[in-house]
Amino acid sequence: MNIIEIATEEAYKANTAKFSRIILDIGSLSGVELDALEFAMESAKKATVLDGADVQINYIQARARCRQCGHEFGVDSVFNVCEKCQNYDLEIIQGKEMKIKSLILE
Repeated sequence: MNIIEIATEEAYKANTAKFSRIILDIGSLSGVELDALEFAMESAKKATVLDGADVQINYIQARARCRQCGHEFGVDSVFNVCEKCQNYDLEIIQGKEMKIKSLILE
């Protein structure tokens, strides 16, 4: 519903009644289940500025940087270990995203 609220605010700012497409960036560590999001969006967008809009979801695979050796690599959990030096002190550099990348006017 927060996505719908943001889109409604942006429609007001752009002086439009509808968007034709919304593009979302969703990271693999965001905690969002993509199938559930797609299902919920189909129901939630009815009778809103997103009614009839295509929903495009960009899936962002998580990556981390080791704070010890600087090695960057893909991760599937916040509990991964550096594949180079076996250190657990990692900085997640992408993959927690959950944002609206763009709204396309009709």
